[in-house]
Amino acid sequence: MSTFAPHFVFDMDDFLDNEKVLVQKYEMLLYENKAIYFDIDEFKSIAYHYITEGEFGKAMDVAMRAELCFPESAEPEMMRAMVLLDMRKINEALELLDRLENKEPLSSIINILKGRVFLEKAQAGKAILQFEAALQKEDSEGEIFMRFNISDLLMEYGEFEPALRFLL
Repeated sequence: MSTFAPHFVFDMDDFLDNEKVLVQKYEMLLYENKAIYFDIDEFKSIAYHYITEGEFGKAMDVAMRAELCFPESAEPEMMRAMVLLDMRKINEALELLDRLENKEPLSSIINILKGRVFLEKAQAGKAILQFEAALQKEDSEGEIFMRFNISDLLMEYGEFEPALRFLL
C-alpha cells in the first residue's frame, strides 16, 4: 500500500461552478453599481471565463478593475496582455509585455506570452528564444509543467519539430 495520499482531488465541475459563482457575483456588483473587489486569483478566474466565452471587452474590463485594486501587481497587466493577444492586437500586447518585463524581469509568464506573440507574428525562432528564457526562470518542478504547455502551444501553431524538442 502506498504511503502517498493526495490531499485533494481536482474536480473540474467544482472549479467551473466556483467560476460561475464568481462571474455572477461580479455581474451583480456591476449591475448594482457597487464597489468591486476580488483577490487577484478571483479576478483571473473571471477574466478567464470571459476570454473563453469570447467576451474580450468584458475580460478587458475585469483586467482594468484588477489593476485599480492591485496597482503594484503585474498580474492584472498580464491579464490585459492575454486579452490583447486573444483580440489579435499583437503589437499592443508586445508593447505591454516589454514594459512588464522591465518591471518583472523574473516572470516566466511574460516570456511565455511574448513567445505567443512571436508565434502570432510567424516568428517561431524568436518565440523559441522566449520559451527557453521562461524555462530558465523556473524550478525543476515548474519546468516540467511549463515544457508541456510550451509544447502544446507550439503544436497549436503548427510548429511540431520544436514542440517535440521541448517535450524531450
